[in-house]
Amino acid sequence: MERMINFLTNRFKNDQSFDEDAVDAEDFTDVQQTPADIHIYPKLSLHPEWKVSDEDEYVFKFLNTEMKPLKPNQLSIHGYDLSIQNRKLIVDVFIRSSISRSVRLKMTTILLLNNEHEKVAQKEVDLKNAGTLPSNSSRPWTIEFERKDFFKDVYSLSFEDGWKIVFEQTKPSNKHSLSLDYIWREKLSVVDVEKLEKYVSSLTLPINDQLIFHALKATYSQTGELHATILIRNSSKQDYKIKYLPLRFEDANQQVIGECEFSFQDFVVQANTSKPWTFIFPKPPLADYEADLSEWRLYPIEKAR
Repeated sequence: MERMINFLTNRFKNDQSFDEDAVDAEDFTDVQQTPADIHIYPKLSLHPEWKVSDEDEYVFKFLNTEMKPLKPNQLSIHGYDLSIQNRKLIVDVFIRSSISRSVRLKMTTILLLNNEHEKVAQKEVDLKNAGTLPSNSSRPWTIEFERKDFFKDVYSLSFEDGWKIVFEQTKPSNKHSLSLDYIWREKLSVVDVEKLEKYVSSLTLPINDQLIFHALKATYSQTGELHATILIRNSSKQDYKIKYLPLRFEDANQQVIGECEFSFQDFVVQANTSKPWTFIFPKPPLADYEADLSEWRLYPIEKAR
């Protein structure tokens, strides 16, 4: 695989002697030794399938020597370049290990933070693809964040003031959780997000491998449009990408109030999460009918495309 890199480093300055974002290896591997205050400078290790020019290898070596040392038995991820390509956020990193033997990483949650240490994006990454890391090594790799991973509108953000990428130290949970599109996170207050999180945690867990529509709120706008907000609950272990969704809305009297076909770009309901979304139906054709919204149902229907 051909590789080309930009000579652009991300400098997230601090006054620590060691890499303060490094984590104990026992959080991600079976290594259980206690770190000691010994300086370890991991050596560059390129993936066996990567083919890089002598010039790029020189740049990799130079970038690697500029990074802070690790203590024994630690792992660290250090980002040195960030760009947006095809609406994806591409982060070039070094995966660094100060473990005294080779190690192969597994599924790991990666966080992208801005200069104020706010979460910009989060993704579970299968680092097995990075290959086996030799002892005390530093391997260049690339992490791709998609829209479903964003907590903020990254397309309008400037990263010139600083950013960094880190391992999330909290071990992953199998608990069904709330997943918010970054547009919702921008609009909702912290209190509203907490209320939604508590509500999702209070619901009965959906049956495995199902996609369920759970009604939240339905109202009419001043122009007569019907706004139906639901939780799309994905109980499977795989992300569910929705491109096309024909829906029918029924009120408490099982009267069909509206049908509409919705198309999406980059709309993903992550595995084992509930994602809120509002669907807007045009003004109902039954203008004289007063819908009973005390109870209602929104569900997919089959439509010929």
